[in-house]
Amino acid sequence: MTRLPSTSLLMLALACPALAQEVYPMIEFGVGHSLLHDNFDVIDSGFVTSATGNFNSWLGAENEFGGRFDLDTWSYVGGPRLTLRRVRTSSYFHVLLGGGRQAASISGIAAAPFEAAAQVGGGVNLWTTPDVGVNFGGDYRKVYGDFGANRNEVRFTIGVVFGAGTRPIEDFSPLVP
Repeated sequence: MTRLPSTSLLMLALACPALAQEVYPMIEFGVGHSLLHDNFDVIDSGFVTSATGNFNSWLGAENEFGGRFDLDTWSYVGGPRLTLRRVRTSSYFHVLLGGGRQAASISGIAAAPFEAAAQVGGGVNLWTTPDVGVNFGGDYRKVYGDFGANRNEVRFTIGVVFGAGTRPIEDFSPLVP
């Protein structure tokens, strides 16, 4: 009879590391509000959405779609995302390439030229649960316009992020054989 409590305590002690095992989402979806400032001193309010497929705990592929509320302006960029994960936070850095369209009217004729863009930035996700978190981010974007009319843009974002599917964080020890 004295073995039952000690065996129960031993099983509980062995199970504790499994409870503390960290996980990360296989897919992350985000939606939020953005504030963009360009080199023409225009500050615009807009939206941003993103989807990231995580290959492992530190490398993923990100796609982002966003726009401005007061202009008919849209952007689509994608690229690699590096993430440093901790218990309730994940900090990330991304380099995204793509482009967008800004509708304009020339002599009453609507035109929407495609402009290439390169975006570098990062942010932090504060996870309130394993599947829901708050996102804070910032980016620098270079937009390559027609005839050398390039723009430099700085953008700040705040939003909510959702995780789908979870995997345990693997031990990544490249220096240990």
